[in-house]
Amino acid sequence: MTRTLLPLLVVLAIAAGCGQQTGLRLENGGKTVPTVPDTTSPAPPSEGSISHGVVLGPEADLAYDDGTVWAAVWAGGPSLLGSLVQIDATTGSVVGKPRELPPSNAPYLLAVGSGSIWLAAGSKIWRVDPLDGHLSGPTGVGGPARALLVTPNAVWVSVQEPSGGALVKLSTADGSDRGSTPIGKGAGPITAVPGTVWAVDPDDGTLSRIAPATLRHVGRRIPVQAVGSDPPSQITVYDGSVWIYEGDVVLRLRPGATAPTQKVTLPSGAPGDMAAGSAGIWVSDGDKLLRIDATSGTIAETHTVKGAELTTVITGSGSVWALDSKHGRLVRLKVE
Repeated sequence: MTRTLLPLLVVLAIAAGCGQQTGLRLENGGKTVPTVPDTTSPAPPSEGSISHGVVLGPEADLAYDDGTVWAAVWAGGPSLLGSLVQIDATTGSVVGKPRELPPSNAPYLLAVGSGSIWLAAGSKIWRVDPLDGHLSGPTGVGGPARALLVTPNAVWVSVQEPSGGALVKLSTADGSDRGSTPIGKGAGPITAVPGTVWAVDPDDGTLSRIAPATLRHVGRRIPVQAVGSDPPSQITVYDGSVWIYEGDVVLRLRPGATAPTQKVTLPSGAPGDMAAGSAGIWVSDGDKLLRIDATSGTIAETHTVKGAELTTVITGSGSVWALDSKHGRLVRLKVE
């Protein structure tokens, strides 16, 4: 199997200026396979070429759904309009014109599902019609949103309320409030599998398991922060395990475990992101995209994008997509 870095063909200039999140990456793929004892080993770099692609700006959050990459581009200030950009995942081409997004005092969070696009702008949640860009809402969530997730039956928001972190449940039909539950001192990344929502408190480094129907906590909070690492800023599920990104390490929590059972050390530990799908766990680490093999828990591939600062990562359409925040461009790693 070969993997090549493919240039995108279209350059987009956005007049409004040019969101990035900590939070969920709910990706394609994720079959359960046997695992082996904990190990970490570097992988040799893979060659590839990269060129300027779709220019979004340094602050854009990404989401993938059904052959489309969506980008919510923050203009950089509370009085400036943002842009929603639609990109064909097959061709890498921009589809139609960018749609206006409401001003926000912080970069947007973006999630797609249940036939709608969901946008967090500060403490407000908007529903966006993917066909015409019409905005419905907003729903106030009582504090800054830290992560945003859509499942078939709910929209989930990790919120930093004055009293601490909370997980807020909204209706996919109209965005109305369906209740909330505390998750600790701070609000951090969230992810979900059928029957469970996982939420991280980055302040004390713990992971909560929550029943989505009742919003009740299941079991005790699990300590997940590695000694000396950054606070947890990303979480996903792959191969039946929960994976937690902490800047210079990725931790693995196996089903039924009460503590992480595996630690993968990243080469540079630069601020980045993590996503599951396309044959493993993908991590942005400075100018590199790394694939962690879920069977062995080792770094199986390293792809270098020279001169880049790779941040947000998603997967979809047999590719890994990353934002090069230094140059404000979208990078595509095609998996063949």
